[in-house]
Amino acid sequence: MSVVWIVTTGNSDVKLTDDTGWGHLRIKKIEQLYSCGFSPTEESNSDLLTLPARVMGIAYGDAIETYWERLTFPLLDGFCQEFKTDKKNKPDRIIVLLTDQEAIFDDYSRGDAACPYWQDTYTLQPILKHYFTQAFGEKFANEKIEFSVLKPQQGADGLDDWDATLTLVRLELARWEENKWISKSDRVIVSHQAGTPAISSAVQLTCLIRFGKKVEFLVSSELAPDRTKFLKGSSYFETLQFKKLEDLLARDDYAGVASVVQSLELEDSVLKVKLEHLLELAKLWNAAKFDEFANRMGLVTPIRVREWWWKGYEMAYLAVVRMKNGDPTEALFHSVRAIEGLICEWAIATHGSNIHYSFIKLDRNGNPALDARGSKIREYDSRRYRGDKEGSPIAKHTIDAKFGNALKYPNQKDDLNRNKLGLYGRVLYTLFESTFEPNSRLTDHPISIVWEQLADERNELFHRLRGMTPQEVYEAWGKGNQEQWTKILLDCLNLVAGQSFVSLKSASLMSQVHKDLEEVIKAIASY
Repeated sequence: MSVVWIVTTGNSDVKLTDDTGWGHLRIKKIEQLYSCGFSPTEESNSDLLTLPARVMGIAYGDAIETYWERLTFPLLDGFCQEFKTDKKNKPDRIIVLLTDQEAIFDDYSRGDAACPYWQDTYTLQPILKHYFTQAFGEKFANEKIEFSVLKPQQGADGLDDWDATLTLVRLELARWEENKWISKSDRVIVSHQAGTPAISSAVQLTCLIRFGKKVEFLVSSELAPDRTKFLKGSSYFETLQFKKLEDLLARDDYAGVASVVQSLELEDSVLKVKLEHLLELAKLWNAAKFDEFANRMGLVTPIRVREWWWKGYEMAYLAVVRMKNGDPTEALFHSVRAIEGLICEWAIATHGSNIHYSFIKLDRNGNPALDARGSKIREYDSRRYRGDKEGSPIAKHTIDAKFGNALKYPNQKDDLNRNKLGLYGRVLYTLFESTFEPNSRLTDHPISIVWEQLADERNELFHRLRGMTPQEVYEAWGKGNQEQWTKILLDCLNLVAGQSFVSLKSASLMSQVHKDLEEVIKAIASY
């Protein structure tokens, strides 16, 4: 593991003790200075003189030996003194971040002395290289100091734009890693005070996201270099991560929440135990393991989990969450499972005596038993479960005569008589239409879209080798947007279950777990 020091640069880095020779230097560089009339300005709070960074570099960059004694580095002096005081923090490599906005400011703009172009630090490179050679030695300066330039392209936003600057800093960091200037295992020291506020924030944010708690900040004062100090990045990192947790929870991204919590390395506490329990519940729910999810809830499990219909609402709300997570394919899959699965549960609850369950017969070794043709042998049981195995519901030939008369195809009647009529798809919908009471409630109810359109749309979409869009999901359900899709899903479930929930969220047990997660995370953040 190496110690890497990242230094941003700005007008505060290089100053003058006096302006001896300035007139000569200005005349010599007059073309590069665009006749802006620059001259050293005395600071209000010190005897030092300042120039815009680009001007300082143009004027003094190739006259370092002559004017070196007149150059001073208040911030860098404070930083380097701290490294001499605390040897364990001495950097193994230094990355100096320069700026160059040449591409976005034309000659006309550069004619204004107040143009941000003149604040760029790109021309300071030879001066800074000489400074670090004096501070760390020539060998170190030649081998271990890297200069990196934030350089917006023509037509891009300047380095005062937060989003554009953040993008540039991220690209530079990726380049540093590619060049092996820095690695994720390194301990990183950041001095971010120089440069625009956008650069300072972008460097802080990017380093914290990439290196987490291994980041420290080395800060100083131009007026009091002796006040230079290290600040642990852990508190910054945790603040950043807790904000990220809020954003992830707002998107119902429970896998993302779990990943961020792991990175925080929280100390053992009652709150941590509760948080881990809630995240385990969220993980189970996210995987549609609703029975295990309910069992793990313990004493707080609502009585509704004993009802045959409760998992249908959980599956439907999971579909809504998947859509919110940006996964319309999963959203359609779970929404179809929700309604078809609920109708199947309705059939079992309503026609239980006329349903039995198909299981694959096992031989003495626990392997599927095969008949003479090599096909798996099935056997039937009135019980739904054999151990942890759930059987497939099959209609007995004794099922309601009304349903038998509703079968449209001869092979369906044959399957019914041969104990092979599985309760899924159109068979299930036909059973529901034929025997749902009171049947009048089906008249003009939007649930008809399930068998009149959704079944075919689902099959067509699922057999394409591509993803799908949210709009395709809504249209498969005969709707035009997410709100309408969510409402028809809720209306269909309420009809089948005979319930009157006002939203899928309120019908789901996950909504309470989500609320508890918000409260626990908030409590830990303020602890």
